[in-house]
Amino acid sequence: VCPTKAIRLSTDFELSVKNKQDLYQETTFATTACLQCGKPFTSYKELNYVIELEKQQADDPTQIAQKQQVMHICPDCKRQNSLEKMAYMTDNMWMKLITYNQANVGLDFSESDKSAVEKNTELVGGERG
Repeated sequence: VCPTKAIRLSTDFELSVKNKQDLYQETTFATTACLQCGKPFTSYKELNYVIELEKQQADDPTQIAQKQQVMHICPDCKRQNSLEKMAYMTDNMWMKLITYNQANVGLDFSESDKSAVEKNTELVGGERG
């Protein structure tokens, strides 16, 4: 049930009480805020637990520092960052394609290439392409 195994299910039925509120235990954890938007999104305890796991498995200290920066960003901001990065990459690729087309580099087909593309080919089952 609990990812950190702090809470476990039990088969003990000796917990019967008259007031069910006596069975509930409330715990409050301090939360950490997103570095970009400031919205609280996880507890310090959970974040520190994940950071310690990363430190145990990481070889390079610079990788740990980079991952810690990402760990302090909420899921909504991570999603927005990914979209912005993808948009930038798409725009950058589009600009390179326009430059490539304007230079007419390698886009001319020979007549034999054109005729090979234009030929009808017989497909499986006798259809014509």
